[in-house]
Amino acid sequence: KTFQKIDPKSIDFEIFFKEGFVNFFGPQRFGRFDSPNHEIGKCILKLEYEMAIDLILKKCINDGLEVSKAKDVWFETKNAEKALEIFPKFASIEFTLLSGIKKLGEKDSLGAIRSLPRNLRQLYGQSYQSLLWNIAASERIIFSKAGVILGDLVLVDANTNVPLNAWDAKWEFDKENIQIEKDKGGKGQGMGRWKKRTSNSEKNKQSIKVCMVEEEDLVQGRFCLEHVVLPLPGCQVEFPSHFIGTKILQRLYVDGVHETMLDG
Repeated sequence: KTFQKIDPKSIDFEIFFKEGFVNFFGPQRFGRFDSPNHEIGKCILKLEYEMAIDLILKKCINDGLEVSKAKDVWFETKNAEKALEIFPKFASIEFTLLSGIKKLGEKDSLGAIRSLPRNLRQLYGQSYQSLLWNIAASERIIFSKAGVILGDLVLVDANTNVPLNAWDAKWEFDKENIQIEKDKGGKGQGMGRWKKRTSNSEKNKQSIKVCMVEEEDLVQGRFCLEHVVLPLPGCQVEFPSHFIGTKILQRLYVDGVHETMLDG
């Protein structure tokens, strides 16, 4: 979709200060609108490597003359060597991909994709995950921004069970102390252990977990919207138990992506 210019004077910034805003993943994560990263990522997750290659090498509006001609040669001949003869090296992604095709052969589409830098391949998959997150966040805030609802996921201190805002501190995943735990009585499921990135001291480490909002929490008014979090879709995460979790799984089904591929 195209972006429309917005007059800053028409924005009521008081609403942002009062109610906050959803921190969506932005255009940098999704790349070019005519060959978006999330579409490439979806193809890779579906093991449709040839289609992913076509999307990466697809002609785009912002291509210069040299790049455009080289892409024409590729799609007309499917000859990577001929395309590379005129392909400018500054188009590093396309150049690297075509070099991989030249080396491994056109039939080894997986090998060609693997010739791309690992962080770029990860970006494609993460872009698709980010799209799902944006959709889920949009649906959730449209449904209700008045407060928590039954089945929401919220942050709490793992030691004290005190509710936490997502921005209370900066957190990083503690891979050495992964714990997936269920509260007594089957209430909620911990998503894992995290640690505060402010000090190496054991005294300053604070664990958090993610729990599911239940009827008792609503009656007590224990949580507010500031405590609500949404997971980046993957195969080892806890989805909200309400319609948002269902919508994420439905979207994966429609796209033909199995959730286990999201952590591959």
